[in-house]
Amino acid sequence: MRRGDLTEAQKEMVKGQKCLKTGLFQWHPDHSGASMHFDAAAKAFQLAGAYSQATAAYEQLGLCYKAMNE
Repeated sequence: MRRGDLTEAQKEMVKGQKCLKTGLFQWHPDHSGASMHFDAAAKAFQLAGAYSQATAAYEQLGLCYKAMNE
């Protein structure tokens, strides 16, 4: 496992979760932005060999795609 890929992947997961949060200035979740970050995280996890974390990132990606199509 390459540590650089893991830290970058974890940063992308945090960015993706941040896109889904709502607040005073963001009234609706940004599923499009979150899907971009989750996709990057999943690919980085795969490169690092962290397949269970890659699966979790792909699950989040699928939920974002589902929410965009509703």
